[in-house]
Amino acid sequence: MTSPDTFNTTRNQCGCASQTSCKSSSAESLFASIQNGNIVCNLGTSSGFHIKTASENAGAAGKVIIIAPVPSSFSSVQKEVLSYDITNTELRLGDVDSLPIESNTIDVIAGENSLTRNKNRDTIIREFSRILRFHGKLVLSEIIGICVASCLTNPREFESIKTLLSSELNQCLQRNNFSIDSMDISPDESINYSNFAGSASTVALKAVIRASKV
Repeated sequence: MTSPDTFNTTRNQCGCASQTSCKSSSAESLFASIQNGNIVCNLGTSSGFHIKTASENAGAAGKVIIIAPVPSSFSSVQKEVLSYDITNTELRLGDVDSLPIESNTIDVIAGENSLTRNKNRDTIIREFSRILRFHGKLVLSEIIGICVASCLTNPREFESIKTLLSSELNQCLQRNNFSIDSMDISPDESINYSNFAGSASTVALKAVIRASKV
């Protein structure tokens, strides 16, 4: 088992060249915590489909702040927002480890692969804690590891890997004032990896993490 950075990514079954899953696969899970009137920070889930879902859940009394890391993605998100005629959103250019958001102002953070390609998880999760209000919700969908595909046929080995990965994330969240509500780890076979040697078949492990700021 290793981190995603050690591997090359190939196209997934839907034809996407990125590590993110198909847009409909995680939207319901990510945005279920958003209630009418919530102020939401949307990270890495910037397709129009995701933005529309978050916007509808927040309602007219709420707001969805979408963080775009580079100008090109900012322009792309702008087009998506216009195409869906969404009015309760605000786009901001910024990095996940230094968010352009005031402290203690966010009710829900919904993120997809915010941690996957960032080595310093503590810095990012500390930033999440900074912007969330007390008892605010953190919901993340993350590729947290890669294992040899054969481990999926060995329940004991697979449970051992899940325990190791969840323990590392639990400790990181708890160090930064989060209480874990749930963490579901499962193989994501829509994402295909091949290692540099091109030998063993590997599978990505996805975690859906729900936590509250305490």
